[in-house]
Amino acid sequence: MKENNFETNSTFSPSTNLPDVRFLELIESLSKVAVQGYNRHREVIYWNKASTFLYGYTQTEALGKKLEDLIIPPSMKKDVIEAHKNWLEHNIPIPSSELTLQNIKGQPVPVFSSHVLLKTRGDEFEMFCLDIDISEQVSVRKALEKMVSYDPITNCLNRYSIELVINELITSSIKDFSLLFIDIDRFKDVNDVFGYESGDELLLKVSERLSTPLEKTDYIARFSADEFIVILSSEPSSNHEKLTQLLIDSFNSPLKLHDQLIFTSISVGICRFPNDGKSVRTLLQCAETAMYDAKENGRSQFRIYNKAMSDRSHFQIEISQYLRESLIHEEFHLVYQPIYCAKSEKIVACEALLRWDSNANKNNTTPNTFIPIAEKVGLMIPIGNLIFHMALKELKKWRSNGINDVRMLINISGKQLLQKEFFSQLSELLEIYELIPSDIGLELTEHALIEADDELLKNLSLLQVQGVDIAIDDFGTGYSSLSYLNKLPVNTLKIDKSFVDNAPYRNKDSAIFEAIVDVAHKLDLLVIAEGVETTQHVEYCKSKNVDMLQGYSYSKPLSSQKLESFLLPSKS
Repeated sequence: MKENNFETNSTFSPSTNLPDVRFLELIESLSKVAVQGYNRHREVIYWNKASTFLYGYTQTEALGKKLEDLIIPPSMKKDVIEAHKNWLEHNIPIPSSELTLQNIKGQPVPVFSSHVLLKTRGDEFEMFCLDIDISEQVSVRKALEKMVSYDPITNCLNRYSIELVINELITSSIKDFSLLFIDIDRFKDVNDVFGYESGDELLLKVSERLSTPLEKTDYIARFSADEFIVILSSEPSSNHEKLTQLLIDSFNSPLKLHDQLIFTSISVGICRFPNDGKSVRTLLQCAETAMYDAKENGRSQFRIYNKAMSDRSHFQIEISQYLRESLIHEEFHLVYQPIYCAKSEKIVACEALLRWDSNANKNNTTPNTFIPIAEKVGLMIPIGNLIFHMALKELKKWRSNGINDVRMLINISGKQLLQKEFFSQLSELLEIYELIPSDIGLELTEHALIEADDELLKNLSLLQVQGVDIAIDDFGTGYSSLSYLNKLPVNTLKIDKSFVDNAPYRNKDSAIFEAIVDVAHKLDLLVIAEGVETTQHVEYCKSKNVDMLQGYSYSKPLSSQKLESFLLPSKS
């Protein structure tokens, strides 16, 4: 705001030839109003005590000096002299306004300033400037503006402010700029483990590290809980990718929080104006989409937005909506893939696998596609509950038909396990469907077991003691460590298909396969080989003493009716 952006007029013009005594008495009585009088040459002729208090000059120091040499900042001098001249020569009064003047130390002094012109003798005039100190009001105003515009934890711009900045850049003459959407990887873990105070400190440290390489014409804002926006406009756009990688690499060294070293990383999505969008909303959406792509591809990296990302995002939104509708109408069913004993070649278990009813699955989406989407949008808990009901209902029917020695294996997501009521609900369902714990098995991922706390492991151990088979599914695709197996309540190890594929043909793959089987057996774990699809796979797994086999070489997943017809003859 320019200092001479005046708002109101105030002029005093007595008809007497001498300064009005009453006026002088009045201004003398205003102990908190700084009053300076000066002549047509802007030389000080009056200086009250309030002026000394506000500006630091004594009356002796001020009298005879030009006003612009005392309290007028250099940037305002030209405008003040011009305004004074217009008042005297063209009768254009100086309006009252808020100004930022300066004191004897050159420090800014915010005041509300009014001016009065007194005619003395002939064509002589004396002018009086009345300044009211508004430092406190300005301070409060700035504090309020900061609250509105800045994030209190990081002192970065907030979401409201950065959106204004983006809009200003769009409407300005700037040709292009890059928008970076930054997310702190696994920020929730810091809050959960170290507490929210450490989380806030981490946000501050991250903002400082992000700000370090930025230029004055760049911007940084805290956009939401653990997300930041950076606007790069200073460098040529061709350098923005290098700077983004520099930001990512800066987190290779740990951050210090309360005497603890914390390693973290960031995932970044980049979009560019005007190529990717010409509105605030579009640019933010594009950058956020690219950021999620970076996360899905391993974190601690950046992705540049392209239209295929939006197409994929729209596809995921569409699928998630269809999934929600199908949950309401229970438009899912299960198929069952038999698991065979390697020695007897009899079916000893079946894995329940989710399928989406064809009439509701408008995109013919496979489980490998829709299950990760369900996980992402928080639908796996209700879907998992539905799977439990369908699987146990089917198992009860098997038992009623005399199929008594085939166990039902059910996949459990990590989020299901974390539900406080999971274990009590499982007991209730077994009772409802008149089943016993040994009738079922739970297949868990390595990640879910490794992340389990003591309470969760204790509850799993209780299930194991009761007879529930606990299996690690897809072993080798997660932490791939044999060292933790003896610490977990596990009965069975399912070796992932990727380990089975080349084991019969490649020495290194075979060595890994053999090591897994050997260690598992030494820990009294049963081993199931998944993805057994050829005769060579069958012979190889049997030669390595694998306990059970699952795969297309024996059977593809079957409907309930086909599986029952498959099993019942052996029971007759």
